[in-house]
Amino acid sequence: MQNEQIEEMLNRVTNNKYQFKFKSVNLAEKCEIELLYSDGTILSPEDKVKCRLAISEYLDGYPFSVKFIKNYVSETIVKDFVENYLHKNFASIVFKAHDVVYDKIFVVTLDIAEEQEQYVVSQKILIKIIEALKAKYEAEFKIVANYLPNMIDFDSVEEKEIEIKKPKTIVCSNKQIVIGEEIAGDAKYIRDNKSATDSIILCGFITHYERRFTKPKIAEGENAEEKIEYYNNPDVPLEERIAAGQKVYYKFTLEDFTGLIDGVIYPKKDEVSKLEEIKENDAVIMEGKIEVNDYGVTFRPKSISKCSLPEKWEEEIELKQEKAYYEFIKPQKMVYTDQIDIFSNLEIRQVAPFLKDKEIVVFDFETTGLHPYEGDKIVEIGAVKVIDGAIVESFRTLVNPERRIPAESTAVHHIKDSDVVDAPKAEQALQDFYKFTRGCLLVGYNVGFDYSFLSKQGKECGYNFDNKVFDCYRLAQKYVKKIKNYKLITVAKELGVTLDNAHSALYDTIATAEVMIKLAWKIEPNDDFSPI
Repeated sequence: MQNEQIEEMLNRVTNNKYQFKFKSVNLAEKCEIELLYSDGTILSPEDKVKCRLAISEYLDGYPFSVKFIKNYVSETIVKDFVENYLHKNFASIVFKAHDVVYDKIFVVTLDIAEEQEQYVVSQKILIKIIEALKAKYEAEFKIVANYLPNMIDFDSVEEKEIEIKKPKTIVCSNKQIVIGEEIAGDAKYIRDNKSATDSIILCGFITHYERRFTKPKIAEGENAEEKIEYYNNPDVPLEERIAAGQKVYYKFTLEDFTGLIDGVIYPKKDEVSKLEEIKENDAVIMEGKIEVNDYGVTFRPKSISKCSLPEKWEEEIELKQEKAYYEFIKPQKMVYTDQIDIFSNLEIRQVAPFLKDKEIVVFDFETTGLHPYEGDKIVEIGAVKVIDGAIVESFRTLVNPERRIPAESTAVHHIKDSDVVDAPKAEQALQDFYKFTRGCLLVGYNVGFDYSFLSKQGKECGYNFDNKVFDCYRLAQKYVKKIKNYKLITVAKELGVTLDNAHSALYDTIATAEVMIKLAWKIEPNDDFSPI
């Protein structure tokens, strides 16, 4: 059977309305045919009959079945789709989709202004284009980007129309070589540079540093097991291990203010003693390559220098001011009555000294995952305001994270992609949350986790949540005794606090606020419950 002949025949009998293409043909007990036809058309029952009759005549009575599948994609369709996608979602990108070629997969070549390469890579725009194509069409795609100079005509466009992302770098000083060569360039942000590359400079603090060894070279025979057990002892001297044929290597984690990356160093013999001088919390600058495989991302430096990092160790951002009004999420008044209020005849409610004349925002987030510096985002904000020991307002909103919510996260908080489609984006939600929290003490349960999201996404949106922070988890650890664990639900139950809908941000904050109010009487003047 000649597929091209049948395609030509079917397009002829239907006046080329559908631009039929073969998807697959399976010759088994009968001929099973899958046909793709053009997106944006409706295949009528009459034309389906015409196609089946034409195939039947062509096959001369051989049994067959035919399946019609919408979303045939051509080179022209792919080119139009990519151009429309970029114009709609990344209007600031200066590009030209000059070539689309099909050879088992569609290869799209894009010319992009070289000034925007850093932005395109950091935002994973090429990957997003491929994901969008695959979601719409049944085909395989590849994007090839050429970053070219002089594509931006600054005389013909206003500067505000073009978003040029300058390479983000960190300038280090006082470099002292540990191994390798002198590192001449500046370091790039870890957050933006986790793709495979043969050469990259990164800097930061060593937050984990561990010496490891390969297996010792021991011949089979007498005492082999004893020797292996001996070398499994971490107290065996380094020199003795090297003499026994063990090779030493070092695993580490490097962290800057944008994220962290794990790495490994395989030193030469004369480098081992120098690497032994590196300690956790050392400030270093490293040059090497990044490898990406099924096990993750690994940085393999060849040159390492100790250094001085910038005094201002944070990303430069333009901070926004508090708005005079709530624009997207309006707090709701709450009438809070606890058991003391119900059963007491006191006209004046007693307030613990810690809570008196104090405004507190107790907050909790649900997120796409556990790692804000690895791309996870907030999907729900729940908060209550406590004034003079009483809960007076609530703040609650879903947040569109502008990325997929993993199934394992949905299993915890039950928030799906469809739930957040029309929700405010982070910049909108955090704008109003910034107003809600101004001048307040921030309180959470194991608050370091939530505050890491608030600090990072807040600064990305231009809001510096510089409030003092208080951890109710640490408060419970000190003053609630003889319980099996310190989960919020366990502590709440011990104190007689009802926790409905655990892992719902608002209900978790109400429970946390009640725990804090009950324990506030125990807080001593010198207690420090800021997150560790």
